[in-house]
Amino acid sequence: MPSTPRSDDELLAFLLILTWSLLSGRTLRAAAPGDLTAEELIEFWADDFPDDVRAAGVRCQRPAPGER
Repeated sequence: MPSTPRSDDELLAFLLILTWSLLSGRTLRAAAPGDLTAEELIEFWADDFPDDVRAAGVRCQRPAPGER
C-alpha cells in the first residue's frame, strides 16, 4: 500500500487491515488492496480463532439509546 492513501476507500482498507493485524497477529504483503490475491485475503481474514481467544476479543457494540 502506498504511504499515503489515495482515496477514502484505500484509507478505510488500510485501517481495517491494520486493526485486524493487531487483533489477529496476521500480516499481508505490502501491496495495494486491489493487488492482493483472493487466497491471500481469505487466509488473512479467516476467523479460525479458538473460542477462548474469540471470547477475549474486542466487542464493538453501539450503546443503547440513552446510554453513554
